Amino acid sequence: MDFLVSRSGPQSDSVVERYDTSYRVGDFWLGRVSSGNLEVFEDTPDTQTVVAGSLYGPLSGLTDLRGRSKEDLGARALESDGSFALAHLQGSTITVVTDAGGSIPVYYGDGPQGLALGTVVHHVAACSGLTSLDEVSVVDYLLNANVCYPYSWYEKVHLAPPGSVC
Repeated sequence: MDFLVSRSGPQSDSVVERYDTSYRVGDFWLGRVSSGNLEVFEDTPDTQTVVAGSLYGPLSGLTDLRGRSKEDLGARALESDGSFALAHLQGSTITVVTDAGGSIPVYYGDGPQGLALGTVVHHVAACSGLTSLDEVSVVDYLLNANVCYPYSWYEKVHLAPPGSVC
């Protein structure tokens, strides 16, 4: 149920091997792992829409997200049920929609190798080139068994807000 979007594409073979399917969509590389919890809404050469998790309700009925406003997507996401993270790629634009609880985390970073976002923090760090550990987050995890929102294990790799359209 994982996906990874990267401007530069993965630099590591171990990252590439993790994803069953990969595409080039406009300026981006998209990798996704096929499973029972990953759904593809739209699959054309210039547009890809994938949903990680389980999505039910008004947002799940949209097969074409082109031209939708953030307000419309946000309202439909709030009326929808399930634990989900949606990524819509079109040309040079990525739109991410997360459920209200942020049940499926989506990490993002814009580093020396370009922008990357996805559901696996280590792959986002590797693809963006932001592999320096955030020492404060590591200590926080060791003391409290938790990394504070919106931070992650890596400096400058952050967690997208729950219930957001970005």
